[in-house]
Amino acid sequence: MSELVELVGAVIARRIEDGLKPLANVTGIAGPQGEKGDKGEKGDRGEKGEKGEKGDKGDRGAPGEQGIQGVQGDPGPQGKQGIQGIQGKQGKQGKKGEKGDSGKIMILGGGTSSDSALADHIAADDPHPGVYEPLDATLVREDATQSLTNKTLDDYTNRIHADALHRHVKNSSGALIPAGTALAFDGYNSGEDAIEVTPCDQAVAVAIGIAEENIAVGEFGLMTVAGILEGFDTSSYTAGQILYVNGSGALTADEPVTGFSQPIAFVLSAKNNGAIQVLAAYPKQSAADVRYDATTTVAAHIEDTSVHFTQAAISITESQISDLGTYEPADATILKDADIGDDPESLVLHSQLGSSAYADLIQAQSQTPVLWKDLISPISTAGLPAQNAPTATAFGPSGLRREMAFSVGDYCFPQPFHVNHDILPGAKALVHVHWSTDGTNTASVRWELQISRCLRDAATGFPAPTSYYVEDAPTAVAWRHIVSEVDIADALELVEPDELILVTLRRVTNGGTDNTDAVFGLTVDFHYQSQIHGTLNKASDFYGHSA
Repeated sequence: MSELVELVGAVIARRIEDGLKPLANVTGIAGPQGEKGDKGEKGDRGEKGEKGEKGDKGDRGAPGEQGIQGVQGDPGPQGKQGIQGIQGKQGKQGKKGEKGDSGKIMILGGGTSSDSALADHIAADDPHPGVYEPLDATLVREDATQSLTNKTLDDYTNRIHADALHRHVKNSSGALIPAGTALAFDGYNSGEDAIEVTPCDQAVAVAIGIAEENIAVGEFGLMTVAGILEGFDTSSYTAGQILYVNGSGALTADEPVTGFSQPIAFVLSAKNNGAIQVLAAYPKQSAADVRYDATTTVAAHIEDTSVHFTQAAISITESQISDLGTYEPADATILKDADIGDDPESLVLHSQLGSSAYADLIQAQSQTPVLWKDLISPISTAGLPAQNAPTATAFGPSGLRREMAFSVGDYCFPQPFHVNHDILPGAKALVHVHWSTDGTNTASVRWELQISRCLRDAATGFPAPTSYYVEDAPTAVAWRHIVSEVDIADALELVEPDELILVTLRRVTNGGTDNTDAVFGLTVDFHYQSQIHGTLNKASDFYGHSA
């Protein structure tokens, strides 16, 4: 290596001697590294580099100290009162308390403590209960049992006096109310604890009592509700007569034939300063109801929406009424006491009556009105055939639910209908369809309902179905709720509870141009008549006919 270096150095030296320039671009072998030079001056600041990526989120710091509590805000409005809770059971009776100290002496009558004997008696604090009677007073201890004889409790603040139950009343009629007038309710003044009254007009109202005294307009007085009333003229009556209320509040011995017939008093003594026994009970019937005297002609009239039966008039004598079992004309049915139950809402009649007559007699004799109820079967739960079945389709403007859409010829089997125990026996049941369309087509839609029915424990099975038809035309409004019901002539007669009714619903052609909108069947229902809450028995005999 050293020989090569010497050779190169010689060549360079020779060229310099010859006046030649050194060889250009010839790099010699690198010599050893020189010593580190001094640090140069600081250069200018470079341009700002690009923003680096966001680093990971640091750990959550420790919570700071709780701040000072703010000022309390104004209270909000009071909420509505909640529903009253169910009343709790009555608690057990507490233990009997200890016997109290002897009571203080009460003074009854006109005596005063100035009587020397009375003063001595009080000073002695006689521990023995009893009665001390100075000349004009009676002393009774509170813990003594004593009879009060010839003492007056008659005051409007008392509900009773010796012979009657009476009430505090106020005359609101605009005219003087004489003593002995039958009074009707006209309001209640709670601040004065008084019933506001007017003379009773039996054509439109019933009396609640009889005035004990003359009562001026706007003034207070007493009214007897039950008991003996004395001090007014009964000379026009006969002792033992029953008195009724007439149209002006006066008492009469003649029973009214219109309005309310209200027996309110019994004549005890018939004289100028007479007495009556008052009992202001409400009447059991209107004056138009039948009353029996020695001979009364009765016309039997049974009626409902479809049955009208008028029987020829029959004559019943008083002796025959006392023994109905001996009088049974060929064209009349006599109801005996044993045939009629105590409950007017579940009247038990003899088994000789047919279901229609039984239902009509319930309607005629019960004060409960005949009501309409529903048996319901939604079509969305109906059974579907293998072919010609309606399809579940979006229903309503929002399309959030699905109902069954019927094309002509589609049919289904709604769930069976169970006849309830609240039916009015022999009443009508009218089948109907609830339906709708999704458009404005006004062509009619016709439905066929095939019905087969069978009583519980019947000797025969379900018969072949009978077809009923309903048809209606929708208006030009989409999604209307339409009900198509059979006529009353096609109504079913409900004989007894627990009957099952099977229905097949089919959409059929209307015989012309059928509606082209989507036609939705919603429910099949029966409207039926009801007047009772249930039956006497849960199985046949439901009404106790044979009881």
